[in-house]
Amino acid sequence: MRRYLLSLVSERTRPTGVGTYALEVARAIGPLLGADERLVVARHRDFPACDQAGVDEVALAFPAGRTAWRRAAEQTLLPAVALRARATLVHAFNYALPAAWTGPAVLSLMEDRAYRERAAGGPLDRALARAFRRCARRATGLSAISAHGARRCAESFGVDAARIVIAPPGVDHAAFAAFTAVEDARRAAVRARLGLGDRPVALFVGEVEPHKNVPRLIDAFAAVAARDPAPVLVIAGGRGADLPAARTRAAPLGERVRWPGYLPRADLLALIAAASVVALPSLDEGFGMPVLEGFAAGVPVLASTAGALPETAGDAALLVDPTDGAAIAAGLERLLRDEDLRAALVDRGRARAAEFTWSRAAARILDLYRQVADCVPVAPRERRR
Repeated sequence: MRRYLLSLVSERTRPTGVGTYALEVARAIGPLLGADERLVVARHRDFPACDQAGVDEVALAFPAGRTAWRRAAEQTLLPAVALRARATLVHAFNYALPAAWTGPAVLSLMEDRAYRERAAGGPLDRALARAFRRCARRATGLSAISAHGARRCAESFGVDAARIVIAPPGVDHAAFAAFTAVEDARRAAVRARLGLGDRPVALFVGEVEPHKNVPRLIDAFAAVAARDPAPVLVIAGGRGADLPAARTRAAPLGERVRWPGYLPRADLLALIAAASVVALPSLDEGFGMPVLEGFAAGVPVLASTAGALPETAGDAALLVDPTDGAAIAAGLERLLRDEDLRAALVDRGRARAAEFTWSRAAARILDLYRQVADCVPVAPRERRR
């Protein structure tokens, strides 16, 4: 019996991008397992349960509110879980493998931004960056979520790009299908709770970190708002290093900018479906999940020409230079006003979103598990066009 141990121990209590990816892949792997395979998911007790047939769960009790505690638990508790589970391999995220685990290991490299930021920091940060690099180099198998991310990670971590399996995220198509009717109750409820009424909504989803470019998005929206009294900008995130600066920048706009903070998953999907435009003019992205979710919801998307966003969006989004505030403003105005463009992008977006499923992502990760378990060199995946 092969037992694949997937670690969610280092994830935040409220899942963001990495946690959502890992959890959805775990759920989608369950139905794909063979008769001689089991997936064991290790998580802290405050993280959402997998609840999937074929998946065993180990919920660890420790104070998970701080990153340092989660990192420590992954290093100290996870190896013991792996031994008790008789794990064939361990799959980890967030750059780190348990040092005490010497067996086969898979590491998912979502992007290299945190590594580069650490490498440019002080002595402790540089030491952590070196540890991240060592983990990537000792992993038996590696995965990434985009071809762009795989290239960058290969360069940053000094590994062969051909070793990195590309397993892009999926999207919850069934959940978004529930929001197709205009009178959908949850969509109306989230609009009512935020006091949006029937006003056009430009929506940003994500943590307000410097690479997300939120202050420039706010400035661009201010230019739009000066010419049109109707639209509202909603920034759904609630944390991040740039949050204080973004709030200061938005203060003159008053109620034209709304800050709902972190939203439960069902409410977030309802808000995406209720938006008029999804905006992600990032300076860098490893994938850009809100782009895909906007597509699935039938909402026009404004994205940038940076990072993996052109790869994710294909021809289904309006792409702008993220360093050009006027271009961002012009893009927002076009997507709010040009009905022909909106309709064309909605059609293209739905077709693009259909290419991305969690089952497909899970199949690629499971194939990687099997290759690692068989000690077969991992061949590169054909890039999705």
